[in-house]
Amino acid sequence: FKAGERWFYEANLAGMDLTSINLSDANLERACFEGAVLYKATMRGSVLFRADFRNADLRRVNLVRSALYATKFYGADLRGANFSGANLHGVLMTKARYDIRTRWPRGFDPKRLGAILINSHD
Repeated sequence: FKAGERWFYEANLAGMDLTSINLSDANLERACFEGAVLYKATMRGSVLFRADFRNADLRRVNLVRSALYATKFYGADLRGANFSGANLHGVLMTKARYDIRTRWPRGFDPKRLGAILINSHD
Protein backbone atom coordinates (compact mmCIF):
# COMPACT_ATOMS: atom_id res chain seq x y z
CA PHE A 1 0.00 0.00 0.00
CA LYS A 2 1.54 3.28 -1.10
CA ALA A 3 -0.67 6.23 -0.25
CA GLY A 4 1.48 8.97 -1.81
CA GLU A 5 -0.35 12.30 -1.82
CA ARG A 6 -3.84 10.83 -1.37
CA TRP A 7 -6.49 12.18 0.97
CA PHE A 8 -8.18 9.77 3.38
CA TYR A 9 -11.12 11.08 5.40
CA GLU A 10 -12.32 9.12 8.45
CA ALA A 11 -10.48 5.94 7.46
CA ASN A 12 -11.14 3.25 10.06
CA LEU A 13 -8.00 1.18 10.50
CA ALA A 14 -8.59 0.35 14.16
CA GLY A 15 -6.98 -2.88 15.33
CA MET A 16 -5.40 -3.65 11.96
CA ASP A 17 -1.89 -5.03 11.47
CA LEU A 18 -0.21 -2.36 9.35
CA THR A 19 3.37 -3.45 10.05
CA SER A 20 5.83 -1.72 7.68
CA ILE A 21 3.03 0.04 5.74
CA ASN A 22 4.10 3.04 3.65
CA LEU A 23 1.81 6.01 4.18
CA SER A 24 4.37 8.66 3.22
CA ASP A 25 2.92 11.97 2.07
CA ALA A 26 -0.64 10.86 2.87
CA ASN A 27 -3.31 13.24 4.12
CA LEU A 28 -5.37 11.56 6.82
CA GLU A 29 -8.19 13.51 8.42
CA ARG A 30 -9.89 11.91 11.43
CA ALA A 31 -8.33 8.53 10.65
CA CYS A 32 -8.74 5.93 13.40
CA PHE A 33 -5.72 3.74 14.16
CA GLU A 34 -6.88 2.81 17.67
CA GLY A 35 -5.09 -0.38 18.77
CA ALA A 36 -3.50 -0.83 15.33
CA VAL A 37 0.01 -2.21 14.83
CA LEU A 38 2.13 0.22 12.81
CA TYR A 39 5.49 -1.28 13.76
CA LYS A 40 8.19 0.12 11.43
CA ALA A 41 5.56 1.98 9.36
CA THR A 42 6.62 4.98 7.28
CA MET A 43 4.44 8.07 7.49
CA ARG A 44 7.17 10.50 6.52
CA GLY A 45 5.82 13.88 5.37
CA SER A 46 2.21 12.93 6.08
CA VAL A 47 -0.46 15.32 7.32
CA LEU A 48 -2.70 13.93 10.05
CA PHE A 49 -5.56 16.03 11.40
CA ARG A 50 -7.37 14.69 14.47
CA ALA A 51 -6.05 11.17 13.90
CA ASP A 52 -6.54 8.64 16.69
CA PHE A 53 -3.59 6.41 17.66
CA ARG A 54 -4.91 5.43 21.10
CA ASN A 55 -3.16 2.28 22.35
CA ALA A 56 -1.51 1.77 18.93
CA ASP A 57 1.87 0.10 18.44
CA LEU A 58 4.01 2.81 16.82
CA ARG A 59 7.38 1.31 17.66
CA ARG A 60 10.03 2.46 15.21
CA VAL A 61 7.49 4.36 13.09
CA ASN A 62 8.93 7.07 10.82
CA LEU A 63 7.01 10.34 11.20
CA VAL A 64 9.86 12.62 10.09
CA ARG A 65 8.59 16.03 8.92
CA SER A 66 4.96 15.01 9.40
CA ALA A 67 2.25 17.38 10.58
CA LEU A 68 0.16 15.88 13.37
CA TYR A 69 -2.55 18.35 14.36
CA ALA A 70 -4.70 17.53 17.42
CA THR A 71 -3.71 13.86 17.11
CA LYS A 72 -4.34 11.44 20.00
CA PHE A 73 -1.55 9.17 21.21
CA TYR A 74 -3.14 8.11 24.54
CA GLY A 75 -1.39 4.93 25.72
CA ALA A 76 0.45 4.44 22.41
CA ASP A 77 3.80 2.65 22.28
CA LEU A 78 6.23 5.18 20.78
CA ARG A 79 9.49 3.36 21.55
CA GLY A 80 12.04 4.13 18.86
CA ALA A 81 9.62 6.33 16.88
CA ASN A 82 11.12 9.20 14.89
CA PHE A 83 9.23 12.51 15.07
CA SER A 84 12.23 14.62 13.95
CA GLY A 85 11.09 17.82 12.28
CA ALA A 86 7.42 16.97 12.85
CA ASN A 87 4.77 19.53 13.78
CA LEU A 88 3.05 18.17 16.89
CA HIS A 89 0.57 21.02 17.41
CA GLY A 90 -2.13 20.08 19.91
CA VAL A 91 -1.18 16.40 20.23
CA LEU A 92 -2.44 14.45 23.25
CA MET A 93 0.09 12.03 24.74
CA THR A 94 -1.32 10.94 28.10
CA LYS A 95 0.25 7.60 29.13
CA ALA A 96 2.03 7.21 25.77
CA ARG A 97 5.27 5.29 26.29
CA TYR A 98 8.60 6.23 24.74
CA ASP A 99 12.25 5.39 25.29
CA ILE A 100 15.66 6.99 24.80
CA ARG A 101 15.62 6.02 21.10
CA THR A 102 12.45 8.03 20.41
CA ARG A 103 13.32 11.18 18.45
CA TRP A 104 11.33 14.39 19.00
CA PRO A 105 11.26 17.76 17.26
CA ARG A 106 13.63 20.30 18.76
CA GLY A 107 12.17 21.77 21.96
CA PHE A 108 9.31 19.27 22.27
CA ASP A 109 8.74 17.93 25.81
CA PRO A 110 6.65 14.72 25.82
CA LYS A 111 6.66 14.51 29.63
CA ARG A 112 4.82 17.84 29.80
CA LEU A 113 1.99 16.19 27.86
CA GLY A 114 1.85 13.14 30.13
CA ALA A 115 4.01 10.71 28.12
CA ILE A 116 6.07 8.22 30.10
CA LEU A 117 9.77 7.49 29.57
CA ILE A 118 10.40 3.77 30.01
CA ASN A 119 13.38 1.46 29.79
CA SER A 120 13.12 -0.53 26.60
CA HIS A 121 14.17 -4.07 25.79
CA ASP A 122 12.67 -4.03 22.28
